[in-house]
Amino acid sequence: MLYSSSKGNCAYIKYKNDEFLIDCGASARSIEDSLKSIGSSLANLSAIFITHEHSDHIRGIHTISKYFDVPFYA
Repeated sequence: MLYSSSKGNCAYIKYKNDEFLIDCGASARSIEDSLKSIGSSLANLSAIFITHEHSDHIRGIHTISKYFDVPFYA
C-alpha cells in the first residue's frame, strides 16, 4: 500500500514485468515519489484501476493522465 486513509488510497501491484495501481488518491507527485522509493515510476505502469470516483481514490487522475501514457480502467 502506498496510501491508505480517508485522505488518499493507492495500492501498488507488481506481477512479473507488469506494474499496476489500484486507485490514485494522492497527488501525482506524491505517488511518483512513493513509487521511486520502491524502485518504480508512473512511467513504468501497465494500467491504473479505479474502484470508484471518490476524491480519496482519484485525486491524481487528471495529472497522471495528462503526463503519462497509462490506461485507466474503472
